[in-house]
Amino acid sequence: MKFRLTISNFLLILITVFSSGCGPILVNYSSNTGENNCIPAKAKIDVNCSFMKNYSTNSAYVNRINEEFEKAIMNSIEKDLSSNLFNTSEIGEPEIIVNVSIDQFTKKYYPYGLLWYPLWIVGFPTAIIKCQTNITLTILKADNSLIKTYKGDGRVTGWMGIFSGFESKYYNKVFKITMEDIKSQIINDKEKIMDYIFSDLKKKSSPKYSPNSIQNYPVFSGLKQSIAVMELKSIQVPESIGSAVSDLLRDELFQTNRFKIIDRSEMKLILDEYAFRQSGACDDISCIVEVGKILSVEKMLTGSVSQIGNMYYLTLKMVNVETAEFENIVSAKGPADENELFDIVSSAVYNLISK
Repeated sequence: MKFRLTISNFLLILITVFSSGCGPILVNYSSNTGENNCIPAKAKIDVNCSFMKNYSTNSAYVNRINEEFEKAIMNSIEKDLSSNLFNTSEIGEPEIIVNVSIDQFTKKYYPYGLLWYPLWIVGFPTAIIKCQTNITLTILKADNSLIKTYKGDGRVTGWMGIFSGFESKYYNKVFKITMEDIKSQIINDKEKIMDYIFSDLKKKSSPKYSPNSIQNYPVFSGLKQSIAVMELKSIQVPESIGSAVSDLLRDELFQTNRFKIIDRSEMKLILDEYAFRQSGACDDISCIVEVGKILSVEKMLTGSVSQIGNMYYLTLKMVNVETAEFENIVSAKGPADENELFDIVSSAVYNLISK
């Protein structure tokens, strides 16, 4: 398609140059939709701007601008999803893959012509801009089997002028509208998504167990391993629940007769001596291993307890301090009733020692 330098196009170029500051117009929208509704599953997020294939030109400068534009879109969407829906930390829960494809992004300008140029000089809008997006988000299990696909589209129309709003304003708005549509759909399906995520975990079925009953666990006569339980991350549950489950875990691990447990007060005393403050920020494997070395234990247990709808989800990850690797990952779920926490913890510990 050939470009003709008409008066209207000349006017549009002037508007674009002044509004963009002679540089790329980037996407950096902000949205809180989904905040406190995170799906507690470790997610790998891939964003693909498939529409960019139509933006290739023979100009190296234009291609560089387009690359920056594409990168800005990808970073903005990934930041949105990781902040408001999915866990992308190194020690997340059961892994899923989130593929985001921007299938369409169009922008059209309707300048009024040279006669309107004096009005643009004094701040009045002299062109209409229309933006449209179509985005597809697909959630897959780690084995690439499909969980669900979501689609969203957004349309924005506005005026362009020195004081009436520039291109980036409308770009951000149309991407925000589209992604909020998709995120709302996912939030409505979050219980179904969690059921899909947990359905394929290889867990040995076991009856419900009563707490503090050693006969529930297989007899073990080997050497006991030293282990420390980090405070569990609380997701959509009060921190008191996370703290209570952490204590229940210590009790249940002791009942298995397989571990030497460091209790909470002893952990705090040792870490304080090393001026090491355990906090929620210690959620990567290097930090966990560092704590384990300070405590002189062989294993570290970390994880999270979360609530989605009327269900509690407990996820545990055992780290080998010597090899700095995840040795085991198990999960358990049950009704969101504090009286059910004993059974959920017992089930998770049984799965932990049975692998």
